[in-house]
Amino acid sequence: MFRPRLLPLRIPLLIILTAICLACFSSAGYAQTDEVSDMELIERVEQLQNQLVAPQIPKRDEAEKELIDLGVRVLDALAPLTNDSSTDLVARINRVRVALEKEAIAAATAASVVSLQGSLTLDEALESLARQSQNDVALLDGTPDVFVTKLINLDIKNAGFWDALHQIMEQGELMIDTYGGQAGALRLTPTSQARIRAANPEGKNLANSLPKKEIIPGCTSGIFDMTVTKVVASRNLENPQANYCNIGVRIRWEPRMKPISLDLPMKTVKAIDEYNHPVLISDPNAVQSGMVQPEIPELEFFMPISLVDRQVEYIKSLDAEFQAVLPGRVESFRFEKIGDLQPGARQTKAGATLTFDGIRKNEDLFGVSIRLSFDEEHNALESHQSWVYDNPFYLEDSSGNQVLPLTLESNAIAQNEVAFTYYFEENPDAMSIFYQTPAAIIKVPIKLSIENVPFP
Repeated sequence: MFRPRLLPLRIPLLIILTAICLACFSSAGYAQTDEVSDMELIERVEQLQNQLVAPQIPKRDEAEKELIDLGVRVLDALAPLTNDSSTDLVARINRVRVALEKEAIAAATAASVVSLQGSLTLDEALESLARQSQNDVALLDGTPDVFVTKLINLDIKNAGFWDALHQIMEQGELMIDTYGGQAGALRLTPTSQARIRAANPEGKNLANSLPKKEIIPGCTSGIFDMTVTKVVASRNLENPQANYCNIGVRIRWEPRMKPISLDLPMKTVKAIDEYNHPVLISDPNAVQSGMVQPEIPELEFFMPISLVDRQVEYIKSLDAEFQAVLPGRVESFRFEKIGDLQPGARQTKAGATLTFDGIRKNEDLFGVSIRLSFDEEHNALESHQSWVYDNPFYLEDSSGNQVLPLTLESNAIAQNEVAFTYYFEENPDAMSIFYQTPAAIIKVPIKLSIENVPFP
């Protein structure tokens, strides 16, 4: 079905998975990959790729193993497969990519580990947290200096990002500003109570004016932070069947990672009250889904449960398993001087294939057509397809200048293939294509386990 998108193109930067694992070179004379320059690594990878087509199969096996042993940095140095690549070479390169992508994904979806100790200003603590975790987290622009320079005392050793951030927020009296950041960034702002205290440093007449601080139930799971935000109960006197209770759970993630979507199968939700009785789930067969908005670093889910007896004051344990849909490692594709290319030229990386379909003149505009497809194993376009329209695409002229398209048209060809035509004012014959896309979409379970959730 033809799907026009004749709007000014917005090309946000993807959050690229940058997990880099420390691995040893298997061949003698090489140190760890992080001690080797990019040029040395590129030269060694080129040698090993040539060895992958050696006449002797043991030589090919040795090269394949060493490429994997070199670590995740190899993914950036591998030359793309072309139309004339042999079946054996394609299989070996794909095995190398799959093995290294698993390493990258495992590292990227694990919680960042940080250490913060001593007396630090809030600004210094957040700067150190950002540097160690590779997360863009800072105070909101315009935060009063009294908070920027506020001293806090930390003793955080090898803690996860969210545990460390919670301690900084607790001592600094900060909260996350949901709308204050941008894609891939968290911005913090003082709580309203902190602002009141800062405006009245003598503390006169404040004892009874500030609300009592609540203990908020929550937990962390890898890069995710989950908090119970509200519990809402409703009793319908005319129709008891309409009685309900909703538990609101907010999920946030480390800003270095941008999920595509989150799903909550209600059959995974298990709640036990303070008397060790199970709490009934309203519709165990339902699946709640949430699509991530680019500049909002959180999603909120509501878990519908049955009303409980009034003598029950809290849920003793609340467990569930979310499914997070995440972009895999981002791969870059480049076609040089596309006016000299024949339609059908293609490159394959890690299960993703980009095909150049030619240049078409459309009145005063030039249309550059490409197709993006995925193999069945990755099946990245099976669902949540909207992410693909945000993939960066531009042309590059002979001077290295980026030329952005005016607009695009798209056409979903099959379940695992989508075609695009990007329109330009300039003749693109002498230009090169640059395109980036996650090469796979992965699903990661998020374990929620929270205790002592109070009823209203």
